[in-house]
Amino acid sequence: MKLVNERPHLVANCRDGSSWLLNISEQESFEAAWMAGKAFWIGLSARGARVAIKLADITGTALNTADVLEELEAEREEEQRRKLTSGDSD
Repeated sequence: MKLVNERPHLVANCRDGSSWLLNISEQESFEAAWMAGKAFWIGLSARGARVAIKLADITGTALNTADVLEELEAEREEEQRRKLTSGDSD
């Protein structure tokens, strides 16, 4: 079973450092409302739950497609390999 953050999703980053994981199909609607200066947006989280988000708190978005997620996983594996081969315990 893949975790929610391992499936394609839209990340909406908040000014406090937190983030929302949104259903990838919501990208166009969310970004259009955000860029138009709307106060709030209502849609679906990456888990399929209905969410309402105050758009003034959003500082940026990132679209994590399947290709992006595969690259991130390959980088995590490479980082782990490097730690093991360098003897670094962190």
